[in-house]
Amino acid sequence: MEPHSTPLTQVDDAEFSRLTTLFIENDLSAADIGRLRAILMENDARRTEFADFTIVRCVAKHLFKSGGPEVKAPVTSAGHRALRLTPLLLVWALAAMVAFGLFLAQWFYTKPAPTTAGQTDGLVMRQVGAQWATAPRRHRVVAGVVYRLNAGFAQIRLQSGVQLLINGPARFKLSAHREMFLDAGRVVAKAHGGRFTIKTPSAVIKDLGTWFAVWQRQRANTVVGVYEGRVLVASAAPGAMARAHLLTTGQASEVSTAGVRPVAASAWTQYFAQSIDPKSQTLSVADLLCGGNGLTNHAGCGIDVATGVVGHLPQIARYQSDGLFHRINSIPALDGSFVPQGNLPIKIDSAGNRCTFASGSNQGYFLLWLGGAFPKPSWPNAQAMSPVLASVNYSAVGHSIMYLHPNKGITINLDAVRRMYPADRLTSFQAMLGDTYTPRSQHIPKASEANFWILVNGKRRFVKHGLTPAASAVPLSLPLRPSDHFLTIADTAATRHISRDWIILGDPTLQLAPR
Repeated sequence: MEPHSTPLTQVDDAEFSRLTTLFIENDLSAADIGRLRAILMENDARRTEFADFTIVRCVAKHLFKSGGPEVKAPVTSAGHRALRLTPLLLVWALAAMVAFGLFLAQWFYTKPAPTTAGQTDGLVMRQVGAQWATAPRRHRVVAGVVYRLNAGFAQIRLQSGVQLLINGPARFKLSAHREMFLDAGRVVAKAHGGRFTIKTPSAVIKDLGTWFAVWQRQRANTVVGVYEGRVLVASAAPGAMARAHLLTTGQASEVSTAGVRPVAASAWTQYFAQSIDPKSQTLSVADLLCGGNGLTNHAGCGIDVATGVVGHLPQIARYQSDGLFHRINSIPALDGSFVPQGNLPIKIDSAGNRCTFASGSNQGYFLLWLGGAFPKPSWPNAQAMSPVLASVNYSAVGHSIMYLHPNKGITINLDAVRRMYPADRLTSFQAMLGDTYTPRSQHIPKASEANFWILVNGKRRFVKHGLTPAASAVPLSLPLRPSDHFLTIADTAATRHISRDWIILGDPTLQLAPR
């Protein structure tokens, strides 16, 4: 769905003139202050008009008020007094403009007056695929009103300067300029000035100048993660704030009425859309499968494809398959893993798609390893897989790598990636494919052959038979369509001798482009 923004609300000239005049005369009511702020935050043209008009009025007031320097303007032929620009007048005008500018900045950006029910507290600045059950009227978010976003994303800017990105489905209410109640759903908040609070049924989160995320789950617990800065997190139980936990950059916790429990995995970032600004980006598949958002350079984690266990694991030797697809719930972008078995249909994704690989067996060597140097096996005389393909070291800084010693299979959940970047579309999967095996001695047998497979929604999109170290590196560029949900990567040994098939993907990436 294309990004969508509703046109700015038109403001009546008479109403705007009335509010501006009351501002100059210092006679605005609390309701009028809220109304004028909303107009100025929303409408660039009105802001310019407001500044021009008030500066002129302020200068005139200071120049011609009683007790100030008397400046008599000459009378024109039409009987009107013309203003003659003298050096003294220019100095007074400049001083008045500077003083008024400082006053205006202080009035507009300092902490607002307490919010009252029905007063505009924020504006919806941008939406992507938003489907509201209870929608803000004319883009205005009003304090005390419960809003329900059934699907999509909405970016809200509060009068205090706090920016909220609501990830639907969500149900929320603003109770003050610096306080929000999140009854269900997800929100990402940027509150660099601090002093912003999000409350949920199970938690209280106090911002200390932070970019952070909150997810109120249906099972009465709350996940809180910090992108940058610090937050205080406590249970919603009475008195719990006195025992609040401090979270800093990169940390996350799960909060319930019973207390706060740290979340060790980094994959919490995959549960949130951090931005709805469309842009072209390259996402690292290795980073995604390690739990990052594709841009955070996570590396050094392994996947045991025979069990579906993921993390910073010790290297393994030989594994035996149970013939099953192992769903991986800890990392949204990683659907699951399996071991390809020759001539036997095997489930390859959570949608139930199956594939029969023409080669492979129910066993293999090593973890599927992501990023950095390959961990050397512990048995004597064992070799670590080489990251060098076509003279490029893909374990070096600025590169990423996936080590795929046969027989291995993993499936990427493309829809989970799309949810992280709702303003963009996935255009392609790209990588360099090759076999990096190098014998240490001429007496060691030559490498055997391997086969490589890419499937989308269970259908074969790319197959390469007979991969050997002597073969040239193969550049991969696989177009992706909106209907593509699961991307499966697998390799199999062409024979039963699998100990010397060093298959790698260099710089595996997913390409994004604006919708």
